[in-house]
Amino acid sequence: MSGATRYLEQQVINNYLTNQTTFVALFSTAPSNDPDPTNQITGDEYSPVEISAGTFSEIQTNGSLGNPTKLENTSIVNMGKLDTASSVTVQGVVIYDGVDPSTSNALFTSDTDQAGNSLSVTVDAGDKLEFESGGITFQIG
Repeated sequence: MSGATRYLEQQVINNYLTNQTTFVALFSTAPSNDPDPTNQITGDEYSPVEISAGTFSEIQTNGSLGNPTKLENTSIVNMGKLDTASSVTVQGVVIYDGVDPSTSNALFTSDTDQAGNSLSVTVDAGDKLEFESGGITFQIG
């Protein structure tokens, strides 16, 4: 069995989630390990949302059981109004190091919440989407 060490996981967390601003983009399909930016949700009022450093925290660390480190958002992530003309179905999120997914680096992907439930949600025309604390989770390792 192989995997990232606890030290490496902590460095990744510190570098990308504790010490810098990142952006959350919504996807119409469950994002893969190499997400295709053409699957990003589009709409007349939607764009990726800036996430302040420290918005995500560890909920499970890589301990003696060899479990991957899991992180979740600790505050509401307000994606705003997605589209005023039609319903939009969101299947996952991707965290990027910049605002434009076509030119930025994908850092983390998720299609489940902390309980392991699908992120799949349909947002009606004119409605906004918010992820409550724990609504976005991902793992490292």
